[in-house]
Amino acid sequence: MRNLLENMLEYAKYYAAIKGVVAAGSGDMNVDQRLDLIQKLDSTVTDPLVMYMFAIWRHHRISKDGLLRMLADLESYLFRRMVCSVSSNGLNKLVPSLIVRLDSAEDDLAETFAALLITETAKATRMPTDSECRQTLLGENLYRPAWRCKYLLAGLENHNHPKDPRSFSKYTIEHIMPQNAMAHAEWCNMLADLDRFPLLVNSLGNLTLTAYNSELSDGTFEQKKNRAVGGYDSEYLSISAELHDASQWNEQSIAQRGARLADLALQVWVRPTAGEQVMWTLRNRNARQGEREQNAVDFADLCKRGVLTAGDVLESCYAGVTAAATVTEDHRIRLANGELFDSPSGAFRRARMLETGEDKQVNGWTVWKVADGRTLNELR
Repeated sequence: MRNLLENMLEYAKYYAAIKGVVAAGSGDMNVDQRLDLIQKLDSTVTDPLVMYMFAIWRHHRISKDGLLRMLADLESYLFRRMVCSVSSNGLNKLVPSLIVRLDSAEDDLAETFAALLITETAKATRMPTDSECRQTLLGENLYRPAWRCKYLLAGLENHNHPKDPRSFSKYTIEHIMPQNAMAHAEWCNMLADLDRFPLLVNSLGNLTLTAYNSELSDGTFEQKKNRAVGGYDSEYLSISAELHDASQWNEQSIAQRGARLADLALQVWVRPTAGEQVMWTLRNRNARQGEREQNAVDFADLCKRGVLTAGDVLESCYAGVTAAATVTEDHRIRLANGELFDSPSGAFRRARMLETGEDKQVNGWTVWKVADGRTLNELR
């Protein structure tokens, strides 16, 4: 009983440190900064894994650099899944499995953890690739949810301030081309195709951070640039560098900046790498144990197998939500406002928010139905 209570007390201290309820935190500034970033992703299901990392650090099974690498890889894993709207349902089984496999690993633990993440192939638990993340960052509404957008922009900015990360608590998200731009001739004249505006206004290339959102408001681009305090010409955020020299802000400007920031995001939340020896060991173990769940079916699979075809209409069967969407030729879901999603859950979450203002996760497989009344889950 004494040993059990001592163990519980030890892990309670780790838990308090990673949650930031202990003034001293971990006792290391770099570790605390990384812990804070992970906590902001609001993934409580991974708390046991972070506590395990803390324990092996405290018991000298990994160095501080090893811990920082593991925390960075975990953040990248969670961030990429969040950006690509991958449901967290599979993590409650993955986390205990990761702890068990790390605890029995003979190789370097940080190296092993990286290998475990990149060899996880089950659809519910795998890490999205660079191409998937880039497609999402450039092709979807990045403004909602707002906390995710702010996390992304703040992370991109602080990548250029590694020794002195900034707090953006007083900053809000700024639309460079304002949400009300179509009511102003100056902004309309910058767009060759006004119908493209809904897809541009909330895209990555048109979003930044500012402490002067209400002052900038719906001003013209020239007014926003020249404002003495908070204006783009006097702003020193690296993510807004293009705004200094630009004389207009059109679709080309937004696309170029979006591409730069998407490429930077793949460097900030980089996909882990591991040595050949560790990868070989894991592949052999996985082959022997048959651990992979490769028979899961995603939305694209339904389209590829002809269960769904381009133009098919999906309707909500969720009480109080009357949203509809269509299946695209590239096996995605297009909402009525033109936004595209790879997953049913991400699409329904956004559709529900647009209709009711509620931003809550719902299993989209069970609430989207096709013409004959069957849900996507039944089709799957």
